[in-house]
Amino acid sequence: MKTMITLSLLLFTSLAFGSDAKIVLMRGEIFVNGKQTEKKIDVSYGDKLEARGEGSFVQVLFNTGSKIMLKDGIIILEKFKKDGSTINMITGTIFTYVNKAAKKEFRVKTRHAAMAVRGTKFYVQENEEDTYLCVCEGMVRIQNKNGHKDIKPKQDIHAKKSEALVITKANDMMWQMAIDGFKEMDLPVQ
Repeated sequence: MKTMITLSLLLFTSLAFGSDAKIVLMRGEIFVNGKQTEKKIDVSYGDKLEARGEGSFVQVLFNTGSKIMLKDGIIILEKFKKDGSTINMITGTIFTYVNKAAKKEFRVKTRHAAMAVRGTKFYVQENEEDTYLCVCEGMVRIQNKNGHKDIKPKQDIHAKKSEALVITKANDMMWQMAIDGFKEMDLPVQ
């Protein structure tokens, strides 16, 4: 009887506290929490993912159906409030698809700005100088110390920590990079 109860508890625990996301595709040198991986593995909030080197990428599918692709950079997966997700972006490029059916908050945090998202596709580049955001579908609210702006499809913005946010039309080169990134994820932009 004790064995049966113990097995039931273990099964319940593994189902209730399973992974939050899974690596579904990768190329190049990929590290999870500092250890190189060559396998599609489960990842959880608190994990640090790194795609190291030009041409390297990792695609992560969340339990909510949302999906990201990190290229040549570092992110940390974080829990947001009760049931939302935050990508703490240290450096690199991410292409993000947020499943609107999930109805869960999704955020991207960088050293220059924070973005709140629901049901959209967007592309972010982070470096020491600024955060670049291009929206492909839906809307993304970006904010820094000087306020916030709502970015719509084919618009972009370069955000710096202490400068005013100015929305511009995405140039052809950046728009094509965004479209190509989502095509690589099998999520074409409409």
